[in-house]
This record gives sequence, C-alpha cells and structure tokens, in this order.
Amino acid sequence: MKIMPWKHSVARDRIQKLLDEVPEMDVQRFDQYWSRYQIDKALQTAMKQPTKPPLFSLPRDKAVVVDTVQIYISIVGYDEMRLDDGRETEASHARALKGLHLYYGAADRVIEETNAQRVDFHSGRMHAVFLETGGGGVSRETIGQAIALAEDFKRVVKLANDRLANGEFGTEFRVGIDVGTCVAINNGTGSEQEPMFLGSAANHAAKLAEGDTPGVYVSDRVRAVLGYQEVGLLEKYLELNSSQISANSAYTSDDGSVLFGVTNRQAFSDRIVDTWSADVRKGVVNDRMPPVEAV
Repeated sequence: MKIMPWKHSVARDRIQKLLDEVPEMDVQRFDQYWSRYQIDKALQTAMKQPTKPPLFSLPRDKAVVVDTVQIYISIVGYDEMRLDDGRETEASHARALKGLHLYYGAADRVIEETNAQRVDFHSGRMHAVFLETGGGGVSRETIGQAIALAEDFKRVVKLANDRLANGEFGTEFRVGIDVGTCVAINNGTGSEQEPMFLGSAANHAAKLAEGDTPGVYVSDRVRAVLGYQEVGLLEKYLELNSSQISANSAYTSDDGSVLFGVTNRQAFSDRIVDTWSADVRKGVVNDRMPPVEAV
C-alpha cells in the first residue's frame, strides 16, 4: 500500500474545507433558553396542547450550554444474562429480552416521577440527565436527586421482579454519576427529537458505570460538591458507602422541601409498582412475564 507523505498545506486546506461546511450555530446559555421554555410550556398547557421536556426538538442550528448531572445505570453481568451454560440459546435471548423489558419499564416509571430526563437505553445500560436550572453550577440537591433516582430504581426493579416476573431476575446494577457543563444539540430523527449532551461529564459517567462490581460510583467532581475527599484514579473502585448514599438520596434542600415531595422512599417505590401492577390487571400494559422455559 502506497503511503502518502503528510503535507501541512494539504492538511490545512482539508481542515478549512470542513470548517466551511459546518453550519453556523446559535449558542445560548441555559438560563436564556429556560425562561423562554417556561413561557412556551405555560402557553401550550393553557391551550391544552402537548408539552415536551426541556431541550427536546431544538432547531438544528441551535445549541444550549447547560450544567448537568449525568447518570448511567448498567446491569451487572448483562452478557451472562444472554447465555445458558456458556452459550447463546433461543431461551437465553428470550430471558434477556424480558429482563430488559422489566428494566426499561422500571426506569421510565421512576423517571416520570422525577426531574430527570431519560436520554436513551443501550442494551443493558440506561442514560439519564438532570438539568441544573438554578444557575451557579450543579448543586448538592440536584446530585441528591440523581442518587435517589438510582436507589428508587433498584427498589422498583426488585418489587416489579417479585410481582410481575415471578422473581426470575435477581439483577444487580452499577451506577456512574458525573457533573459538568455540556452542550445540548438535537440528536433526533423523525418524531423522536431528543437531545444529545456533548461534554466530558456524560463520557466519564458512562465509564464509571462500566464494570462487574455493583454500587454507586461518582466522580471527584461529584465528591467535591458533596464535601467528600477526592480519590483520583480510584473513582472506578471506591463506591459510595451506604451511609453516604442514605444521607444524599434523602437530601432536604435549604428551604425545607423534601426530594420530589417524598419523605418515605420505600412507600414511593411501592406506589409506583402498585400502579404498574394495576395497569397490568386492567390490560393497560401487558407486562406480566412468566418464566422462560429452558430448551
């Protein structure tokens, strides 16, 4: 194979050509976007029109700079879920798909009760984001909401597994959380105009969620906001302990308001699964999942 020598002029021209092809973007700060969004949402509600979550359906030439808490929740041992005695079978794939159905349903039902937005699902991993609307960087309260979401999700999965899947899925989860400023752009196609968040926080949270050990793993940026000692390269190995999780997932803000208006997290999870079970009984959803028979 012939190797072409590198030339500065050629590289410069190619880079300039790419720059010329990039469309001009209208970049806004989130506080500018947020005030307009709230007005539009109020008008749509008054006119009984459907509303969309913040940052959905952005124009293609618009970007919004926003402070975020990025959270990923991954199934530990997802690859093993798709195997029977070390090999893939029709039954093992059916079981994995049913497990994902339970997981996805639990995630969406919990997120609907919070201030979070689900970004996407990717196999055994869910990505969600909390937007910091107060200005001045990410707050401890918003991080507390992310930790609470992870804990609520795990409780809901356990309850739904017992009531809807006959206890078939004894799944554990690994959570990665980071905070930081991201640029939101439209990443959607067709009727699904969801945002994409570009920035190191989303990438780092995803890496923290990778691994075979369950737990809640947070970045040093998160630890700094919470007032904990930073751990450097040990971020992926030192999860938050139970007392740290409890203290922050039950966080009460300075004005005395309780997270999502909830004081009893177990009752909160029970209510979600009770509603889910009622939807199954009424035929609103078809989520009852008998065990998969081995073949």
